[in-house]
Amino acid sequence: MIYNYMGNFPHESEEIKQKLTDCICETERWLELNGLKLNLSKSELICLGRKTKLDCVDLTKISIGDVEIHRLNVVRNLGVLFDEHLTFTQHVSKLVANSWYELKQFRLIIDSLPPEVSKTLVQAMINSKIDYCNSLLAKTPRTLTRRLQSVQNSAARLITHTRRREHIKPILKELHWLPVRSRIDFKIISIVDKCIRREAPDYLVDVIQLVRNVDRPTGLRSNVTCSLVTPRTHSVLGDRSFRVQGPKLWNTLPPDLRDKTSTRLSFLARLKTWFFVSSGAFD
Repeated sequence: MIYNYMGNFPHESEEIKQKLTDCICETERWLELNGLKLNLSKSELICLGRKTKLDCVDLTKISIGDVEIHRLNVVRNLGVLFDEHLTFTQHVSKLVANSWYELKQFRLIIDSLPPEVSKTLVQAMINSKIDYCNSLLAKTPRTLTRRLQSVQNSAARLITHTRRREHIKPILKELHWLPVRSRIDFKIISIVDKCIRREAPDYLVDVIQLVRNVDRPTGLRSNVTCSLVTPRTHSVLGDRSFRVQGPKLWNTLPPDLRDKTSTRLSFLARLKTWFFVSSGAFD
């Protein structure tokens, strides 16, 4: 997927078309030099941003040679459906529909399976889909995550043979499953930990800054507790970005959990325990 960022959309659509065309042509040349080919016939175009900015963009298609690439409202990238306002409503709807179908099929054979096998299958069929790229759903409306939570609740009741009227939180605890919103936070914090250990890609590592590495007065508590700098933003989309949500969630962890001397496996185990015991995930 080719990304071309333009901070302030110009009102002239021709300027946008020219920038996108130049970017695609340059990418196509680079691919040819490296023995690869860009399939323009399968290429898609989408503009991302707030409605007020997108309304100023009069762009329906761009032409590269004999190929016309039309602008779409929703595109798929790595299995995720991106809409132009980054609400991910279509993505969640598709995910929920597929999950309900698989649960319906699984219900037909569950009585003939041992409990541990049932749990493993549901973990592979349902929870793995809920967890895939779930960090994109950070700070999205609760109406979206409630739909995913409903799927997880039904899966938990199915493999434990509990009725709908029974409270779901003890069942999730018994299965050692975090709720959906906590799973999103867990994923983001785990990525932040990789950034601090410099095991993540550079484009992620570069947006994570330790407070003690910034020009600030020494002796502050934040300088000795591995706190991160949280950038300020002026939009909802900005607040949802990794560079904001990552430090915010990381700074909510207790100081002993932020200790960088522990191994990554040990950190993840302690992090999940903290989510179950102290984070309020089941309040």
